[in-house]
Amino acid sequence: MASTNGLRVRRRRQTRRDVHAAALWLAREHGFDKITANMISAEAEVSPRTFFNYFPNKEAAVLPGPTELPEGLAAEFIARGAAHPREVLADLTQLLVRDLADNAPQRQETHAVFALTRSHPALPAAMPTRFDCFQRSIAEAVAQRPSNGPTVRCRPCSPPSP
Repeated sequence: MASTNGLRVRRRRQTRRDVHAAALWLAREHGFDKITANMISAEAEVSPRTFFNYFPNKEAAVLPGPTELPEGLAAEFIARGAAHPREVLADLTQLLVRDLADNAPQRQETHAVFALTRSHPALPAAMPTRFDCFQRSIAEAVAQRPSNGPTVRCRPCSPPSP
């Protein structure tokens, strides 16, 4: 079963990369404003439904990076059990660094994304949403791991006042 889960994770990661690569290529080739989710799906050789299983829109498909802590890393982190908050933070940092090393962004891809963000305001506007989703997934993993130290409470986020 573990090898099946590992294969599934690798296939999902590869599909995500393929769709992202197709979106980035099409945006550079035709202009971001002229591409559609259907065009990206066709270029990546996936169905539009598959596209939307991975990305909510074309902006998200063009932007690199995770929107959630990978399932395997989250499970590994949670399984380490109770620890002092400093150790929890150290464990989380090690897992994130390892994942970044295993899935390092390519320099050329990063330059292409930055070039697109300079000419298409919708892309930088979509970045905070990606970071918020990633932050939430990390917070969920931390919340599932018991702590052997002081409990730190923070105020819940509230919408800005009008």
